[in-house]
Amino acid sequence: MWTSQMIVLFVLAGSSLSSFLSDTPSRNKRNSLQLCDIIQRNTRRNCLSYTFYGCFCGLRSWGSNPVDSSDSCCRQHDNCFSSIGRSGLPFLTYSYHCSGNFCQCTDSNRNSAQYRSCQCDVQLGRCLRNANYNILYNLYQRRRCR
Repeated sequence: MWTSQMIVLFVLAGSSLSSFLSDTPSRNKRNSLQLCDIIQRNTRRNCLSYTFYGCFCGLRSWGSNPVDSSDSCCRQHDNCFSSIGRSGLPFLTYSYHCSGNFCQCTDSNRNSAQYRSCQCDVQLGRCLRNANYNILYNLYQRRRCR
């Protein structure tokens, strides 16, 4: 849970958004930028729009019930990282390739933490692409989370 939320925090602090607007295949060097790139390619939405979204996207998870399908994607992402034991390793860099909004992990060792981290991020991107985004849940008051 902490891992994906901290990654999004570092996206806020360090992303150069203009580099993510092109459709050229990418391979970035920092995990937070990689996650941001994958989100933006899949949603065509600025990745920062998910930083304080709902109860599960962003800095910390609050409560146990997502507010909508986008928030549910973030909860699934938290669970994905927890299931691979990544809660203490938020800065692993992985190899991936994107063409348009299709991203895939390219690390050769599919059992590595890097590959599994990439898979979590790619799954988040795909999930968010198919989820509804409700502007009312951006900057959501976390005290309302149950």
